[in-house]
Amino acid sequence: MRGLLWAIFVGSVIVCYTIYAITGCSGSRNSTSVLEKYDGEPYFDAAVFPGQHDAVFQCAILALQEEGYLITLSDPQNRIVSGELNCPAKLQEELRGQTPERQTNVVKTCLAFLVIIGFAIAFLGSIGNGSTDENSSPLTNDPQPNESYKYTASLTTCAISTDSVEVKIAVTRSDLTDDLIVNTVPLENKYINCEIFDAIYRQLKNR
Repeated sequence: MRGLLWAIFVGSVIVCYTIYAITGCSGSRNSTSVLEKYDGEPYFDAAVFPGQHDAVFQCAILALQEEGYLITLSDPQNRIVSGELNCPAKLQEELRGQTPERQTNVVKTCLAFLVIIGFAIAFLGSIGNGSTDENSSPLTNDPQPNESYKYTASLTTCAISTDSVEVKIAVTRSDLTDDLIVNTVPLENKYINCEIFDAIYRQLKNR
């Protein structure tokens, strides 16, 4: 009986954690309040920057690093730079479309679910109190899969004049289970794009 109750409780916690992980974590890299300045911006995946190509290309590398990406490709000849960002939960940038009310409702639902399960466990425990199962074996806890996310940002540069360069961005998110990729989706997210473009502007300004 104790093993069954413990399994029910563990399963309930896992369900709530999964729901919360899907809806994002408030402790992610950037809080949604930082992203508010991009709410009125349209989606765009290309921007033009002042400067010579070599300077803009180097600033694109530094911008990805500033945003936490690990550079995996830097090819000036083919004018492409890529970086990867590993996260235990989805980025707040990706989840920016969720309203605070929705996130609050998710938390309330999880808490209510745990309360109901707690009452059920207490009730079942009172029924089985005092009785033991001599043939019961210790509960073995199977290891839970480790889920994470990998974001890949690829920037391509093209000189459109002697003093201006266009930078295009493409972002994908890979879903991982135990470090194995199980799904990859392209992202068209203005918040991710705007942050990277702004980081390039900052790098150019600091030169």
